[in-house]
Amino acid sequence: MHANDELDDTPLASTFTIGTTLLGISTLHIQEIIKMVDITEVPRAPGYIIGILNLRGRIVTVLDLGKRLALGTCRRDELSRIIIVDDRTESVGLLVDRVLDVIPINPEALQPTPANLNSVQGSFFENVYRCTDGLVGLLNLDVILNHE
Repeated sequence: MHANDELDDTPLASTFTIGTTLLGISTLHIQEIIKMVDITEVPRAPGYIIGILNLRGRIVTVLDLGKRLALGTCRRDELSRIIIVDDRTESVGLLVDRVLDVIPINPEALQPTPANLNSVQGSFFENVYRCTDGLVGLLNLDVILNHE
């Protein structure tokens, strides 16, 4: 057994902010993270869908994650990022204000999500996790990407 073997099985989450809210997504769901690019608006789409973009020949629907989580509109500046995730057979982009870091998640330290986390419906979260930066809401992508 090598010294790093224990770390190899440790779940990781990419952390980011929307406003002052600290959030995270399991790195297993993330394809890549890109800088802001031109996004083509889609008429009559739900309010949290910004539009679509062409990512190396793939059409990617982009959501404003702040609007989807009722945290307000995400910024669109040089520090904003689009997190590309898998949604069954297609890729979806999640616009966030700032991407921070990748953190290891100790499964024993996960806590159940309160019914309301920073004015956001608890169903959007799988768990919460306390790290050195504060309380991270770990997102449930199945619920967020449910296009009702």
